[in-house]
Amino acid sequence: MIVHVILVTAGDVAFREVERIKSVSHGADIKEDTHIYVCDINPNMLNVGKKRAAERGYKEEHCLSWIQGDVEALSFKDGSLDGYTIAFGIRNVTHIEKALSEAYKLANLEILNQKAISGEELTS
Repeated sequence: MIVHVILVTAGDVAFREVERIKSVSHGADIKEDTHIYVCDINPNMLNVGKKRAAERGYKEEHCLSWIQGDVEALSFKDGSLDGYTIAFGIRNVTHIEKALSEAYKLANLEILNQKAISGEELTS
């Protein structure tokens, strides 16, 4: 299973995504090419997320990458992500339309559309 997802959060959604992937994989290790990027513009929030990860036993999850970045201009290749969520983080974005445009540009719409049509979850 290959999943590339960006989550703009302090980590809680990322932990649920790790668990979802593990459940779909029937508890198997997450493959090396599966990546969950946790992004925040604030380095202090990233540190909070990393601390929560360690407290919850996710310190050794190699699929989690912590990235300081601006959701209005991320450095990922267009169409390279299989999922994107921003959840409550949208309230902290200066230019919401730019952030949503960036998310749309980065999302692999072919995969997302196929899964939406078939009713599949992103992690299946």
